[in-house]
Amino acid sequence: AEALLVDFEPSRIPEDAAWPIAMALWAEVVARLGSSDTCAELLRLLESNRRDHFLTGGMYCGAVNRVVALLEDRRGDHAAADEAFAAAVEDHTRLQSPPWVARTHLDWSEALLARGETDGAAAQLDAAETALGDLDLPESRTRLAALRRR
Repeated sequence: AEALLVDFEPSRIPEDAAWPIAMALWAEVVARLGSSDTCAELLRLLESNRRDHFLTGGMYCGAVNRVVALLEDRRGDHAAADEAFAAAVEDHTRLQSPPWVARTHLDWSEALLARGETDGAAAQLDAAETALGDLDLPESRTRLAALRRR
């Protein structure tokens, strides 16, 4: 997968109805596998859309701030990542979407755990569990349990 990112040029993604979904999906991949330079290029493209959400037609892929947080964390700018994670939680809360609020807290927890910040990670896991409430979301609950074990 990393080989695919070598020639990836986010600015060449056509700005059509699929752009938001393509950007959301590429940002997820780049945040997990990409170089700091590729993260920076995506961040540059997303900067003016930070208060927006990735959606088109019937597809929704979360707040732009969520992927900004993932990209900033990959680049090592943890303060910017935490700021964007907090903004994404606000964005998803305003949208009244508990699954996305929970997912953002789970992402944030994972980032904090990778940095060795276990207390902050535990607080994010508690917030994710609260957001999940009694929703039937087995994948989110499995991820929550796995992160708690870490």
